Amino acid sequence: MSSTNGLIWIFIVFVVLIEFFNILILGRVIKEMVTMQQEKDKRSEQIRLGVKACIVMIPLLGISWLFGLLAPLHKAFAYIFTILNSSQGFLIFLLHCVRNSEVRARLRRRIQAILPAMDVGTSTKRTSVMPSEVNEDSTAIAAPRKIKVHPLSDGEKN
Repeated sequence: MSSTNGLIWIFIVFVVLIEFFNILILGRVIKEMVTMQQEKDKRSEQIRLGVKACIVMIPLLGISWLFGLLAPLHKAFAYIFTILNSSQGFLIFLLHCVRNSEVRARLRRRIQAILPAMDVGTSTKRTSVMPSEVNEDSTAIAAPRKIKVHPLSDGEKN
């Protein structure tokens, strides 16, 4: 796209429109998060939640493209745009997967299933018992048994 034939303006108009709507969405999300916590939290907690919402939503909404629009004004904007856009996937992974406790728990279970030798004993293994194996006098959880081992004498076979 060249600025000589004017086609660049079609691209710029669409980027500006999308960024405008994304900023509106970001503002609405921040407003909802702050008003949700208004009754029970103090003002500093509301500000912290608003900043957290901004940090989480910026990679999703493509706010880094604002720096792309400002790139012709100064070289620093071009560098910021390049760095933010190239790290966008990593930021989404970091902010939405690594920080999510449910995703971490599933990943931990998957790794333990693939590599059981790496289990350091922090998790518990579950075994199922068939109903036919359980009678009225026993329980499904068996206690460890002590086995007496006697050394073989010379005349005994193994």
